[in-house]
Amino acid sequence: MIRAATIDDTVQIVALAEEYCHHRGKIPDPALLTDMIVRQIRDCAFFVYEQDGEVLGGISLIAADDPMTGQKLVGKNLWYMHASASGHGLALLRHAEHYAKQIGAREIWVGVEDDRACTLLQRRGYGLAETKFKKVL
Repeated sequence: MIRAATIDDTVQIVALAEEYCHHRGKIPDPALLTDMIVRQIRDCAFFVYEQDGEVLGGISLIAADDPMTGQKLVGKNLWYMHASASGHGLALLRHAEHYAKQIGAREIWVGVEDDRACTLLQRRGYGLAETKFKKVL
C-alpha cells in the first residue's frame, strides 16, 4: 500500500536510508539523517510503500515554481526501495507522477544513480535533462 509518510515512520525510513548509504559505500551520520528525514516528512510530499506494517520504500518530492517560466514543477528528493520490495518502486514513481499532475505540475524531475533506474525512467518517457558532476574538495 502507498500512503503519505508520517513522523511515526521516521525510524523505518531512516533504516532504509542508512541501508541505501551503506549499499553505496557511505557512512551516514544518524542524527543528521534523522533530521533530514523528519524535515522532508514535515515539509515535502513524502510517500511510503508499506506491506504488513513495514515501510519498504519511499519517495520524497518538492514542488516549486520554475523561476524562468513560472510553471510548477516537482523534483525528487529521495527514492529508495528495500530489495524485498522489488517492483514496487515503479508504483511509487507512478504515485509521484499522479501527485505532480494533481497539484498542476508541468514537469517532474527525477535524478538517479544507476543504469537500471535510468532505463526504467527512459521506458516511462523521461528524457535526459542535465548531467551532474561532483568534485571532492
